[in-house]
Amino acid sequence: MKTMIFRFFKEKLFAVSVLALAATLTTKAACGQGMAINTTGSEAHSSAMLDVASTSKGMLVPRMLSAQRTSISSPATGLLVYQTDAPAGFYQYNGSGWLSLMADSTAAGGDLAGKYPNPTIAATSAAGAHAVAAINAGSSVINPANLGTGSASSSTFLRGDGIWSSPSSSSARFVISLWSGSTQLRLTTTTTGMSDSISFVGLGTAGNQLVNVNGGTYMDPSNTYPMVAAPVPVSGTVTSFTFFFRIATPTILFLTGTYTFTAQLYYSAPPLYNLIGSEQFYPVPGAAVSINLNTATGGIGVMGETLTGIVSGLSFPLTAESRLLILVNYNVSTTPFSLQTLSGYVTAGIGMQ
Repeated sequence: MKTMIFRFFKEKLFAVSVLALAATLTTKAACGQGMAINTTGSEAHSSAMLDVASTSKGMLVPRMLSAQRTSISSPATGLLVYQTDAPAGFYQYNGSGWLSLMADSTAAGGDLAGKYPNPTIAATSAAGAHAVAAINAGSSVINPANLGTGSASSSTFLRGDGIWSSPSSSSARFVISLWSGSTQLRLTTTTTGMSDSISFVGLGTAGNQLVNVNGGTYMDPSNTYPMVAAPVPVSGTVTSFTFFFRIATPTILFLTGTYTFTAQLYYSAPPLYNLIGSEQFYPVPGAAVSINLNTATGGIGVMGETLTGIVSGLSFPLTAESRLLILVNYNVSTTPFSLQTLSGYVTAGIGMQ
């Protein structure tokens, strides 16, 4: 009987204690709703099972040592604890292992520890208030010494080597065009199969008034085709050569053997006053397009068919006032049954920067 009376009073005392605690914390809960713990009497937010509100106190999650954390049996995904020994901080279980929610903020020297390759950013006041002297990323060192000496604007830019620079007209990309105009370029073979002449393409004209002298090629001094080469407006670098040839000859049959023509870009240095009536030109290295007519046309050249070729990746410097033209050489590997003349119109572009 005494045991039953004692148990009765014990249960009543526990119930009274719980009610007193609930009243003190002003805790509200309803069936199907969350629990709110606050001092204002507000209900829990509809999205929360537990809504704790305070402007003067925080909430503590279980605190434990690293060994205690790792000894938790079958931790639930999302389980959160605070580890008190090093490295201290919040840890959560992601379903397969424990992850630290934040890195130790006490690392010296500005190092970013953890998954980063320990990069170090060292500031200096020599070049500016917030200049960067060096960036160490693992074993590599980036040393943009001049980062603090300039600013980006419409007239300046930061080069890849860390130097501030101003763009110049010579660094801009531009194209110089050459074309045959209404004049057809005529390429004729002889009965021996050798090329009959080297023809040229300039500004709006084409012809074969050329002679070879002392390793260089001169325009014919007869002034038949004066000033046909394209001028280079500013000093720059030849980067590409594009060539288009549209066949104007009625259907032409390319017989056995190899029928090719090669278009080579030539340049002249700024004119010398003692070369009156003639100009000397030299080939631009690598700026040549060879077209195998047997392959390109399938052995039959049809009027209106356009053959193209392009060469890129060039790097040949030219000074302002240099001039450009194209020389075209037609050749066959075997003697044709009859003389052949391949004629057409040409347009070409020279990329520079």
